[in-house]
Amino acid sequence: DRVRLQAIDAAANLGIKKISGALVEQINEANRTSEGRAKALLALVRLDPPLALRLAESVPPQETRGLLGLAALDVLASQSGVQSIDRFTAATENTETRIQQKAWDILATLKDEKADQVIGDAVERYLRGELDARVQLNVLEASQDRLSETLSTRLAQHRDSVAKAAPLGKWLDSLSGGDTENGRRLFFEKTELSCVRCHKVDRAGGEVGPNLTVIGKERDAKYLLESICLPDAQIAKGFETAVIVDIDGAVHSGILKTETEEFVELILSDGSQKRILVDEIEARKKGKSSMPSDLYKFVSPRELRDLVAYLVSLKADPRAETDTE
Repeated sequence: DRVRLQAIDAAANLGIKKISGALVEQINEANRTSEGRAKALLALVRLDPPLALRLAESVPPQETRGLLGLAALDVLASQSGVQSIDRFTAATENTETRIQQKAWDILATLKDEKADQVIGDAVERYLRGELDARVQLNVLEASQDRLSETLSTRLAQHRDSVAKAAPLGKWLDSLSGGDTENGRRLFFEKTELSCVRCHKVDRAGGEVGPNLTVIGKERDAKYLLESICLPDAQIAKGFETAVIVDIDGAVHSGILKTETEEFVELILSDGSQKRILVDEIEARKKGKSSMPSDLYKFVSPRELRDLVAYLVSLKADPRAETDTE
């Protein structure tokens, strides 16, 4: 099936319209994978947009799900955006989070009073605490420059009060609804974060920070969000840090690995270890978290949401034969 999907994509890129009939057949074959049917629909819209639109419109709202549902929404958005506002509005109440989020993102692109009203109604639900937390970020982003002056002021005041009420307040819209796969890519591949430099998941990563292989089983989303945005709020046990000035005036800062009556051993930021004799310590104080305090500056609110979702998903150790989860 993978070879078939690659062939479909290649043919669509080359503009080979004679495969349109085969694409329609694949889209209509219920026993094919959602991915295969979605790929066929997205290929068809490049070859025969009107036909692709008719097929997308034929998908009942209650059956708009999975990758095919997402593809159908994309086709409707590109070919019949404003005319399909009712479909997008219905999709915001879909049972699948990703369908809801896609619908809000599409509504954000449609410059129409009806779309403005739908977004405004969602913001009202947000202010009342009734909006699904998994789509809050999508709705807030969609509301930019789309609200009445009065509603925009109320929203700004509400968000300001939330941010002032708790240190984590301004990031709470990234608490849930993230994409775990994108979060995994951020964790392992985004160089500005360098998560794997200090943290290990399964066998990959460093050991300067806590092992995160099953962190989702041990901690909830709020704790993990706080650990990223406010790492000094709660330092994981066993990873407390210390700043030590020795008798020569040299300053050593790192994670406290070992402490005896004779010496203190630190793990430095580069992963190396430093042993300092107690008799040679001139001054010592508790240090901050070894995790950078400004990581949130290197991710968008959506990326932050995805990263939290990935960490929450880490509940089972792949190498633990006795782990039944």
